[in-house]
Amino acid sequence: MDFLFTSYLVAIAVSFAVGVPTLVRAARRRDAPLIMLGAAVTVDGLEWLAWTLACYTPAYETPLGFALSVTCRLGIIASVLCLIAFTQMVFRPSSRGAKGFVLLLAGALTLSLAGSGVVGDWEGVRNDHVWVWLEQIALMTGYAWTCFEAANQYRLNKRRARYGLGDAMAAHRQLLWSTYAGMFLLAQGVYVITLAFYGMLSDLDTLNAALTVIAELALGAAVFTPDWYMRRIVHANAQ
Repeated sequence: MDFLFTSYLVAIAVSFAVGVPTLVRAARRRDAPLIMLGAAVTVDGLEWLAWTLACYTPAYETPLGFALSVTCRLGIIASVLCLIAFTQMVFRPSSRGAKGFVLLLAGALTLSLAGSGVVGDWEGVRNDHVWVWLEQIALMTGYAWTCFEAANQYRLNKRRARYGLGDAMAAHRQLLWSTYAGMFLLAQGVYVITLAFYGMLSDLDTLNAALTVIAELALGAAVFTPDWYMRRIVHANAQ
């Protein structure tokens, strides 16, 4: 089996295996931030599925394949919007500035879609117009913000946990959330490289799929923490 195709299947499987149960758990608890996080992962699985169908079925280079590629792009944008909504709800729930920042990124992504549509690049795969670069900046900013907020909270809470003033596992979950966003930030950076060198657009897709799998495994460990893993983190913090 083609290695690139296999990497796509793994990314899809992990996305759904983590995202769907997260959504179900969040819905039962009526946990709005966790719903946003679960939606981000589930939608990411859908966009990988759309991309796989566009590349590895008879839809390739047909109008259906084009529609699937556009769906993939929309899925990435929707996933990031869910992620930054989660970040604002969890880390900056009362901050007007954070809410405004979410709206700013959402506006930039909407504008990039409209602008690239005007120049005939609905798939977002051309590098000869400003709109696709606006989109990439907004996407990377969203991932970077989530990575920073979670990492900063991990730093603060790990210090508290060391002195018995906080929960070591709660702190570690924030590290895992930061890892999730950080891996997607790297993946988006890889895509920017492929976009800059137009013509090798999917040459690094295997790396992107691998980063996606690492990200969602980290998130899975945060949301569905195995007992052995939890014991190990608590023990390490106690030393």
